[in-house]
Formats: sequence, structure tokens, C-alpha cells
Amino acid sequence: MNQELFKTDEIASAITRIIDESQKYCFIVTPYYNVWDQLAKSLAKAAQQQKKLVFFIRYEVDYVEGGINYKRIKVLIDYGFDVVYVKNLHAKLYMNEKEILVTSLNMYDKSVRANFELGINIRGRSEYFKKNFIENELLGAKEYYGQNGQEECYRIVEGRYFAEKREREEEEKKKEEERLQAEMKRKEERAQLLSERNSKLENNENKGFCIRCGTVIPLDSTRPFCLDCYKKWASWGNYDWQEKFCHVCGKEFNNISMRKPCCSQHLKSQNKPSYF
Repeated sequence: MNQELFKTDEIASAITRIIDESQKYCFIVTPYYNVWDQLAKSLAKAAQQQKKLVFFIRYEVDYVEGGINYKRIKVLIDYGFDVVYVKNLHAKLYMNEKEILVTSLNMYDKSVRANFELGINIRGRSEYFKKNFIENELLGAKEYYGQNGQEECYRIVEGRYFAEKREREEEEKKKEEERLQAEMKRKEERAQLLSERNSKLENNENKGFCIRCGTVIPLDSTRPFCLDCYKKWASWGNYDWQEKFCHVCGKEFNNISMRKPCCSQHLKSQNKPSYF
């Protein structure tokens, strides 16, 4: 992990660089906001390049819609950047996926012109800061922001970053729902198939189950697979590979294998294979 100590003029240049070099994301944590000329140009360029910048601003009436300084924030929203208003925000941090700047400097023109500021530049820890500070702290609804519905902790004006994040989560949720539905359908089809085959073999004492797929097959502990599953098993020939279903009762168990094709309740009643 590389660290550098920056003075006021170096901090301003570092902020511009962090924005310009961002690819996946850029988080800007600044309680107060009023940019200087060079930074304004950098933000305009970032908007043209469709960069995903997320601004965390102190939750104050001056900066929300209708406030006297809202026009500054409106520019960011029109650029497609995300704006998160955080109650009691005091931290200042600027970061992309490669570089972090922890500093005393607000993104405020007067701070650059008139104040003595200090900053520490850190490389190689972006994912750590993203998870533990951005996600867990700023977006984690800590007590000092208000919680339990008593007071608004933060408000998000969605731009490119959160829109993409929401769409990705919705797509993942949709895929998971489809997977669960497909799994349920497979189980229902298997249950129906077993029911149909069981009814045909109801009076057949030699009824068994494939230990891999559960299909009804002749009862023979030396041949506990259906033909399709046997072909798959034979390509490896692992007698101890864990299967799913007892060859005798068809119920699911964790310790079923070619070497031990029956659950403990039925194993003693079956002829043991020569390879047992």
C-alpha cells in the first residue's frame, strides 16, 4: 500500500486526477460543494464520457431542491451523476477504483484559495474503502444519521451508478427466481414421473431407484443406476462418489454411493456388491 502526504495545491490536482482517471466508479464525499474552474471543466468532461460519479453532500436545506445553493447540485444531477444527501456528514474523501484521497478539504473553491489543508493519498485499498466506508458507513444508516424511521438518514438522487446497480440487482434477482422456479418444476416433474412409474410397479417387489436421478429401475444393488446415469458414472468409475437417492426406498440421503447404494435401514437386506 503506497501513501503520500499532500498539501493544499496538490490536493486540488489530485481530486481532478481521480475524476479524470476513474473507470468503474468515482466517489466524492464533500459536505459542502462549490467547484473552482479547472474542476468544473473536469466534471463536464466526465459527464460527456458518461462516467459514474457519486457525490455525497451534507443534508442541509441550502443544497436540496429549493435551497439557495441547489443550482450547483442541479448541474451534477443534469450531468447524470448520483447525489446522496447524508445527514451530519463531515468526512471528506475522493476515490476511484485505484486511488483514495483522505483529506480535510471540501470540494469548495474558497477552501482551495484561502485554507491550509492536508491530505493523504492511498493506492491499492479502494475495494476496502468502498465496502467499509461508502457502503457500510455512508449508506449503512448508522445511529448518528437517524434510524428506525424516526428521521431520514440519507436521500439518493439516482444517476448512472445507482441506476446500473439497481438494474444489475434486479437482473440477478430475476435470474435467481427463474432458477428456483426451474428447480421446483424439475422436482414436480420428477415426483410425477416417480408416481406414474410407481403405480405401474405397485405390485412389483423388485422395484428400485437410480441412486443419481431417482428414476424407478429394477431392484439390484449391484446395478443401482439407470442406463443414462450409469454411462455418466462409468466415465469416472468412482465407487465413492456421493449420489442422492437410496436404491431401495428412493429417499434422499447424503451417504449414498455406488459402493453403498442403500440407506442404512435397507443396506443389510441387500446383497453386498463384491466391491463393497
